[in-house]
Amino acid sequence: MIRSLIVTDPNSLKYPLKLIPSVQYYHWGVVGTHSLVAQFGKIQDTTEPCAELWYGAHSSAPSSIEVESIEVGTETLPLTKLIQRYPEEILGKELIKNFGPNLPFLFKILSIAKPLSIQAHPDKKLSERFHLEDPEHYPDSNHKPEIGIAASDVWLLYGFRPWSELKNLLKEFPEIKTLLSEGLQEELLGDDLDRGCIVKLWRSLLKSEHGDLKRALSSLKTRLEKQRELNSRERYLLKFYDEFGAGDVGIVLSLLMQMVHLIPGQAIFIPPNIPHAYLSGELMECMANSDNVVRVGLTPKYRDSERLLQLLEQGVLSDDLEPKLLAFERDEATGNETIPLPVRDFSIQRFRGEFKVELPAPSTLQLMVCVKGRVDLIVSDAKYSLMQGEALIIPAAISKGEIVGADCELFIVSVP
Repeated sequence: MIRSLIVTDPNSLKYPLKLIPSVQYYHWGVVGTHSLVAQFGKIQDTTEPCAELWYGAHSSAPSSIEVESIEVGTETLPLTKLIQRYPEEILGKELIKNFGPNLPFLFKILSIAKPLSIQAHPDKKLSERFHLEDPEHYPDSNHKPEIGIAASDVWLLYGFRPWSELKNLLKEFPEIKTLLSEGLQEELLGDDLDRGCIVKLWRSLLKSEHGDLKRALSSLKTRLEKQRELNSRERYLLKFYDEFGAGDVGIVLSLLMQMVHLIPGQAIFIPPNIPHAYLSGELMECMANSDNVVRVGLTPKYRDSERLLQLLEQGVLSDDLEPKLLAFERDEATGNETIPLPVRDFSIQRFRGEFKVELPAPSTLQLMVCVKGRVDLIVSDAKYSLMQGEALIIPAAISKGEIVGADCELFIVSVP
């Protein structure tokens, strides 16, 4: 049993609280009830595309906590409001000192049937600037570094193809020659990595005349449809064309990006200012508490080419040109699995199989999400059980406890 919070009693915050995630229905989600998002969210009957579940306190779609009051009995209260009412008891003094009275991370489940937009997330400095310049499209001033952990086979576009591959771009896809100047075509033949040339390529394609773009993509589609065999990139090009039409510049931009395949359990870290696009599959994501996105292609949403180019100018100078594929490191003594991450906003632990571990009294809030099987949390002689998709908030005010699992998978998110 998971107790409800008695909203007028701060002592209720000395116990785990059931977190109810919020569902996001986007066009690229999986229709029906067989997806992880539908199963974890306990969605019984829908014809809507179930795309994401959010476990956290982002203002645009906060999760909820079950509460009790004399006036209305049991109801739900947004986690954002609970934090406003009891910031220190929920978050802890140390977290508030470093991040203010805000939960600094957001955990998600994604079920992807159609490609997401080609996008990048600005770093902290650029996020603040974009928010000041255009709060309508960038209502959020926080950065959004993130990690994706594959629950199935996941395909995505990431960053920039190696220079050796970009040099052969016009030979591989001669149809796009008409979109590049002769000078830029000559630069592509250079022997050494030219980071400035990468930005020029993106700029040239983003500035393509609509008619030239449509003709080039129509010609490319015709050629690919006549080929007897297609590789993964070529198959996705035809999918992009069918989904978005010949006028979407994201189709040619995808030619500049690496195709990445994640197998279940494998993870990828996506830093600020690096373009990417998830294409298919299901995964868990954890990120800084932000929804800051600059999009340029494969989307019906608002596009911002100029700001994306500003991000690229920073991204190509970083050491993140190659995708960072990560794996959990296991402590055999405790069964705790972790991934070292270059961020201060969140850290992730994973426990799998059968285990019994101590939960030390936290100094800051922790989020527990069960993604498989059943997990029991024992605190003050009371047992709290989690099944697949269910989550608990562990307030900072709680005492130590014990976590017991059998044939399960559990994620615990906290700040480092």
